[in-house]
Amino acid sequence: MQTILDEAHTWFFDGLSHSLDGSLNIELVEGIKADKREIVYFESTAPMGSFYSVQVLPKSKCVQVKFQNTHLFFVHNESYDVGNDELESDEGVLKKVSASSFLSFIKAHTGISSIIEDDFDSYLLWTQDRLFHIASSCPPNISFVDRSPDLSKERVITWSAS
Repeated sequence: MQTILDEAHTWFFDGLSHSLDGSLNIELVEGIKADKREIVYFESTAPMGSFYSVQVLPKSKCVQVKFQNTHLFFVHNESYDVGNDELESDEGVLKKVSASSFLSFIKAHTGISSIIEDDFDSYLLWTQDRLFHIASSCPPNISFVDRSPDLSKERVITWSAS
């Protein structure tokens, strides 16, 4: 699923709100890749290689990803991801999913398929620090937010090989 999210190198999680009406609002901030490589050390002694740092900068863009009619969602730290052999999806930062372990789980262990009258779609939003699995009856609305990033938030240090 090609969206404005694919225009950036990466995104960091910035905030989330979920309302009783089923709306899910995910706020992201752009991660910008440095122009020059740096030597990265493992445990301060052994060089791992040369990489580009990726950071939130004053010029980073902010976006809002909003789902209406969100039935289920699950969020976890990206570093906990172990892969998903069942995953079948389109391309992009935000993927429309046709098969996944999350989709199998919610169909087997919740009543969503028999209770929800509308069809629902499954989405996977992959950011630098979080993964979002979402089941919603409406496609997301993604828009830029006219604000500066909050640079006081402590973020993980991350690196890019390319």
